[in-house]
Amino acid sequence: FGKPFSYDVGCFNGTFFNYVAAFGAFTATSYETSRESKKILGYGAYVLNALSNLPASLTNRTKMKFIHDGVEEEGTFVFGAISNSPSVGGFKLPFYEDSTLDDGKFEVLLVAALDNLEVLHNVLTGVATGNIDPKYVHAFKTDKIEFICEENTAWTLDGEDGGKHRTVTVEIHPKSMTIMTSKS
Repeated sequence: FGKPFSYDVGCFNGTFFNYVAAFGAFTATSYETSRESKKILGYGAYVLNALSNLPASLTNRTKMKFIHDGVEEEGTFVFGAISNSPSVGGFKLPFYEDSTLDDGKFEVLLVAALDNLEVLHNVLTGVATGNIDPKYVHAFKTDKIEFICEENTAWTLDGEDGGKHRTVTVEIHPKSMTIMTSKS
């Protein structure tokens, strides 16, 4: 019938997720796009929703502390994702090429809030090409991360509304879910 494959599962303040927990720019697009629009326009509905929210998405800022692996850091971010995959939202992240679904680690990506659109463009291009600037982008792997936000922050879990939270703990549960894969 196939071969069993066990993969890691994330736990976000006690709620489990498979793929990604995220906040900031464009993260609400998946659950704020109406079903009617999706039926009529398909993927285009997401694109139109994202474009209509572009100014708000890029000006939204989340000031927070984050703690991982005994290190405490802080910053103000326009986007953050804790994922169990080398890609987020269909975009492959070159600096996570060696990541797997069963490595016991999350891939964390935090993008600093910037006022200069040209610098933001360069930063996002760097993320897409794997040329990240550590002054603006935090990219690392961990099995647990805690966030303490200055105010309640909206999160998405696997594309669904994850609620607003001021403090968040995200932990990995290694090889906790098993699926059957093809025989090969």
